[in-house]
Amino acid sequence: MFIGLIKLNLTINLQISSLKDKRRIVKGIKDKLRNSFNISISEIDQLDKYYQAGLGISLVSNDKKTINTVIGRILNTMENMSSVTIENIETEIL
Repeated sequence: MFIGLIKLNLTINLQISSLKDKRRIVKGIKDKLRNSFNISISEIDQLDKYYQAGLGISLVSNDKKTINTVIGRILNTMENMSSVTIENIETEIL
């Protein structure tokens, strides 16, 4: 069994005026990724900053190659989102 972990630090590129707006945007991103890739995802950092978000993502597989492929697809999807910019990526496979 292999576990893939991703930590992303994001900057939100949309005009927002409250943390409620930020949480709505982050929830949309989380829902899209969760439904597309069958992963676990949570906002783990930068909770009280309007234009910053930290996401933690995990996935499990019996094949390391599958995890690498899914991680690549997740990052590609995130890079194509106009609402956010990826500032930092940390990945690990256990």
